Amino acid sequence: MVSQQRLSEILEEVFMRAAHPTQDNKLGWYKRAKLRRDFRWELIELGYDKKFVDTATAGLIVCVTSEPPLKTESPS
Repeated sequence: MVSQQRLSEILEEVFMRAAHPTQDNKLGWYKRAKLRRDFRWELIELGYDKKFVDTATAGLIVCVTSEPPLKTESPS
């Protein structure tokens, strides 16, 4: 059994990695759908409950579909 805090830490790390794709890993709608499906099924096969799977999958999709923050130059 994994604690809630550890699950949160794991998900944050997964979402952070997914939110910063490399130039070669840009995701179109098809790849996002495949990622969603594969991620969801992997969690189900690992034995996570439906509520957690739904929450984690939704969080992943939000991270990969949101625009990256704009880089602003700091004043000199």
